[in-house]
Parts: sequence; structure tokens; C-alpha cells
Amino acid sequence: MPINEYPVSSQYDGTRLDRFCVNCGIGPRNLVQRLIRKGDIKVDGKKQDASMRLSAGNTVQAYSPHPPIQKQIPKLDLADVGEIIFEDENLFALSKLPGIPSQPAQNFPISASQAIASYVASQGGQSGSGPTFRAGVANRLDVNASGILLSAKNPVAARSLAQLFRENKIDKRYIALAHGKVEPRQMANYSDPAQTQSRIILYNSPNAIGPKASLYQSSVSVLEYKEPASLVEIQLVTGKKHQARVQMAHHGWPILGDARYSTQESSRVAKWMAIPRLFLHCHKMSFYLAAKRYDVFAPVPQDMDEALNRLGYSKFD
Repeated sequence: MPINEYPVSSQYDGTRLDRFCVNCGIGPRNLVQRLIRKGDIKVDGKKQDASMRLSAGNTVQAYSPHPPIQKQIPKLDLADVGEIIFEDENLFALSKLPGIPSQPAQNFPISASQAIASYVASQGGQSGSGPTFRAGVANRLDVNASGILLSAKNPVAARSLAQLFRENKIDKRYIALAHGKVEPRQMANYSDPAQTQSRIILYNSPNAIGPKASLYQSSVSVLEYKEPASLVEIQLVTGKKHQARVQMAHHGWPILGDARYSTQESSRVAKWMAIPRLFLHCHKMSFYLAAKRYDVFAPVPQDMDEALNRLGYSKFD
């Protein structure tokens, strides 16, 4: 079998062996992991585990009967999914349009991550030795939500950004219009990670679930109340699926326009107020990356701004 060698540059220091091999185009992750277990992928001539963290200067040898897959990134227009609101040498931020999935999804011809990969490739973000770096989104927003998506432009920034999200070290703030008179509060609830329902169920105590209970932590403040809805800012501490939506609904204040977590009454109010879609927008993220502070802002999109003006809410900046 032919042997292909892949030197590990400093950009990929600390990258998992299996992820490095996937980026090299050796094959999909399940194939790569099988080749590693068989010893057909080695590091400096020695068999290793898929989870091994590579170091700059290592050389990965792949014994494969197939040539590496040459990944082609299609050219897509970033304007179709959103607007760039910040960019530097390490990362950029996109204000995602509503109706666009963060990741590729069935029944959607384009996703934010695909358009971002195309943009970074066109800007030379894939240059350098070692495997191809494919940019993507570091966080996710629901399809009908809008706002900030962050993306790294190189592997080092990608690992650092992912770690910040894992460790809840990014201040994430959302604007929403919620049914009812919201009371400012800290919210801490729990879900069972094993549940399979599409509608997440929360509990007030981890005792109802057990030691594997997953914490949902956030706070809500009121910007303005006009009966029958409150304009609020939600600050997420953790970053769980549907978090802002399910926590607000759990506390009795469903976000207007939310088809999944609404009540019969909030659905009636949303229809009466002519809410155009899920009224949820990620408008601010703050964090430190490579000793630099980032404060990223995404203005409220036109459809939400027009709705707030029509409903008599004060202009939000």
C-alpha cells in the first residue's frame, strides 16, 4: 500500500490525530478511526490512539489503498446568509439572517458554515503547510433566530475559540420579545441529556434527573414592558440547545414567534401583534482571545426593528 506522509506544523500543535487526518483528506472520521485502530495510520512510525494530541514536528504516516480525498469548497456568496460585522487576522463575526441554518441541513440549499468556509478560502485563510483548514461556525443559532456567529480563520484561533465556548467564557447576549410581564431574574434549570423529545423539558432541581443532569444557566433583564409583551435582554452563561427559548418558556414567558415552545395564548398574542418570526437576536458577544478583548455587536435586523417601531417600543441600539 502507498504511504502518504503529513508533517505537523505549529498551526496544528495540540490537534487530535483523527481530526488532523480528516482535515488531510485521508477519509471521513469513521474510516480514519478504523485505520488508526488497525495501525494503518501512525505517528513518527508508531501506532497511536485516535485521541492523541499531535505536536509540531510530528509526521503522520497513512498506509492507505486509496489516494487522499481532495476537498473542494464550493464558491458561495456570504451576503446570502448574513453580513460581516467584524474581522481581524484570527477571526470574523457574521450577523446571520433569519431563515438560514448555522450548519448544513435538509431542505436548505445553503448554510452559514458553508458560506463562511467559502469566504475564508477565498481570502487565503487556508494557506500554510499541513492539512487544509476548513473554516466553520464556532457557535450555532436556531434557523429562525438572527445575530452573531463567530468563525476562526486558522486552526490555533479555532481551538482557542472552541475552548472559550466549552468553558463558558464568552458573554452571550440576546434581544427577545417575550409574552407577559417578565420579572428580572437569574435562571438555573436542568435537563436530562438522554431525553429524545424535540421539545426540551427542564426541571428546577437536578435531583429530578440524577448525576448526569445538564445545567442551563442564564439571566434575564427587562428593557421595556408594553402590555402584553416584554422586550428583554437574555444573558446566557451556559450555551445549550434552544437555551434562551426553553428557559423563557419554562419560567412562563415564551418568546413570541416560537412555534415549538409557545403556549396557546402566546401564539394568539404573536399573531395579533403580527410578529414576523422567532423574535430572538444575538446582539452582543464579549470575550478575550490571545490577550485581546473582543466586543462584537450585531444591530437588530430590519424586520425586528420595524416590528418594534410599529408596536411602539423605544428604539433599541
